[in-house]
Amino acid sequence: ALRPAVIYRKLSFGTQSEAGSRFIERMLTISETCRLQKRPIYRWLCDAVDASLKGESAPCILSGP
Repeated sequence: ALRPAVIYRKLSFGTQSEAGSRFIERMLTISETCRLQKRPIYRWLCDAVDASLKGESAPCILSGP
């Protein structure tokens, strides 16, 4: 079976810039990491945006010990 990232790239026709490629690369990584950890990606993204607006670091994506 094809991985979701491969399917996304085929359906989206790629990106138009290096910055776009980095963004998609990072979002797909976050998505897969959250899926493997059974964490809601929406919650992590909300926390990351909230931290950014406050000038803080993004929440850690790595699972705890």
